[in-house]
Amino acid sequence: MTKKLISFVLILAFMIPVFAANNYAGISVGADFDWITRISVDGPDRFKVQTNTIGLAANVEGANYFGSFGVGYKAGVSFPMSKTMKKDGVIYEGADSKIFFLTTIWNFQVSGKYKHDFNENLALEAGLGVGYSFGTKKAEDLQVNIMQQIIAITGEIGVMYDFTDSIALRGGLDMGVPVYSTIADITAGSSKKVELESTIGFTMTPYIGVVYTY
Repeated sequence: MTKKLISFVLILAFMIPVFAANNYAGISVGADFDWITRISVDGPDRFKVQTNTIGLAANVEGANYFGSFGVGYKAGVSFPMSKTMKKDGVIYEGADSKIFFLTTIWNFQVSGKYKHDFNENLALEAGLGVGYSFGTKKAEDLQVNIMQQIIAITGEIGVMYDFTDSIALRGGLDMGVPVYSTIADITAGSSKKVELESTIGFTMTPYIGVVYTY
């Protein structure tokens, strides 16, 4: 499923510009704020794990419009800087808490977009789509390699200001609601998963970027 989703995003990124007439591509940076709650099951025990993360994000992004409607795509990386975990409502810092936190997370997103031009320079953008993120981590004291994956419904709202015919500034807010999550031990010879009954939460990334329009 992971390979199919990434392949689909890459195909869109390369093929759609051939047919679109209003395009841009560029980079953006922002701050990630994640609030995620997972119901984890360990044998007969069932407990709630809440993780709050603040991090830095950098993305390569673009969009291709056909009139007011188009397709947007984004790929990037985020680096969690501040992390807090609660287990059944109590702050938890046990060794096994490390499996819920990563040091680097890779993100991919594709969305349907709408753009409203206020004038020749200023436009409003809104989008709705799907995102996929994953990361791995080696927890040496636990002697395991951990891989996390999250699929989310994503939304975006922002503005774009054209400084010149080819350079524009973008700023706005990315949002996401996780709908599927996995955590697995990928240590050689192991395929053990942390049993997750459900995943709910919200992610928010205010961003600013510079794009080339063509």
